[in-house]
Amino acid sequence: MYVSFEISKNGDATHISVAKSSNSPTLDSSCLRAVQKTANYGTLPSGYEKNTLSVSYYCEMPAP
Repeated sequence: MYVSFEISKNGDATHISVAKSSNSPTLDSSCLRAVQKTANYGTLPSGYEKNTLSVSYYCEMPAP
C-alpha cells in the first residue's frame, strides 16, 4: 500500500492519505497511523525552494 503526504518547511506532515490501498483496512490504518504519529520529519534544507515536499511511502506487512 502507498501513503502520500507532504512535508512542510518546518517538518510537519500534512495531507496524509492512502494513495493505493492494500485491500486490508488494518494494514492501511496502521500505515496511516505510522505517518501521523511521527512528531516531525525535520525541517527541509534551507536551499530547498518549494514550500512542501511531496512524499509517497510504500508500506507492507513483513513476510512470516
